[in-house]
Amino acid sequence: MKEYFSHDYNARNDPRLVKILMKHRLAGIGAYWCIIEMLYSEGGYLLLEDIDTIAFDLRAERIMIESIINDFDLFKSNGKKFWSESALTRLKIRIEKSQKASKSAKSRWDKVNAIAEQTQSDVNADEKKDEPETKPPEPEPPETPKPKYVYNEFYDNELMESGNDANYLKFIGWLFGENIYKRPLKKVLAMHEQVSWKQFNGVMELHNKTKVPIRDMLEEMENWLMGKPRKNKTVLGTLRTFVNNKVKK
Repeated sequence: MKEYFSHDYNARNDPRLVKILMKHRLAGIGAYWCIIEMLYSEGGYLLLEDIDTIAFDLRAERIMIESIINDFDLFKSNGKKFWSESALTRLKIRIEKSQKASKSAKSRWDKVNAIAEQTQSDVNADEKKDEPETKPPEPEPPETPKPKYVYNEFYDNELMESGNDANYLKFIGWLFGENIYKRPLKKVLAMHEQVSWKQFNGVMELHNKTKVPIRDMLEEMENWLMGKPRKNKTVLGTLRTFVNNKVKK
């Protein structure tokens, strides 16, 4: 499903955007909305140290990107990260709607399954009445196969915390078997500290800096860890070490 975000249809009349248009022309307006898109895709926050990367991605001058972030009261900053208050508000609403929709869908499916089970039970009872007494019992139906990949309680909780973020869901899938090895990455999953939803921004930062797919980094790191005892290590810290020592070479 495609992701989207909403904004007011007359946003171009915002005095702050008018000032951007006056100073940086239409290129500045386009860069502003691209930065907003990036904030949505990164969970609402971007690092100030990544301004060079942002400028490169947008094929824009760094000085213009810094001006848009700092000069028009459109973004807030704590010295390390910057964000848009309006984007955070809309992102929170979207996550809440997604969570409500998930609960509603689960409730509907629970009702459907309950009705189906009751109907099947009634049918089985009627069929049993019609069968002759000498007829041998029907064999038990095979058990419903279990899902191929089952996440652990930590990642189930963190995925719920993320509002079922699509990128985080893919990351967890790669850890638990949706990878080239077709099995869970045991060396990575055995580490003491896994990647929480809050830490996932760090994984995305590595991906954005190196342009290496996250799945490739995890698969190569699993292979790299073979034969190396790594107890009480963190996944994110080890991933950074691996990227610095292996991927960048």
